[in-house]
Amino acid sequence: MKFKDKKITHKMYLPLATLMILILTAITTSLQFFYPEIINMLSRNQNALLAEEWWRLISPIFINPEGWNQIVFNFSALIFLGVIVEKFYGSFRWLIFYFAAGFTGEIAGYFWQPES
Repeated sequence: MKFKDKKITHKMYLPLATLMILILTAITTSLQFFYPEIINMLSRNQNALLAEEWWRLISPIFINPEGWNQIVFNFSALIFLGVIVEKFYGSFRWLIFYFAAGFTGEIAGYFWQPES
């Protein structure tokens, strides 16, 4: 049996959307250690939202104000589940799912716990 005509290729999958979310979250999380006021600038705040700071509907998903336990859990879950979901559904659908879930969670959070 001859194998010289057969090429074996391995296509490596690079989860770009998951990496983008991780990098953005890592940047904002790192900044909160050097500039703690960033937590107040990005966290859920009902009065600020009423003052037309609309980014507060999505920005809280990029900060981890509860410390190292939250950071380790969120990053681990994002690395493990994000890669799987992105590979299965594709980058665009994964981003839509991620931001839709974050937005929905923040809307629910404004009703459940308006200030966090």
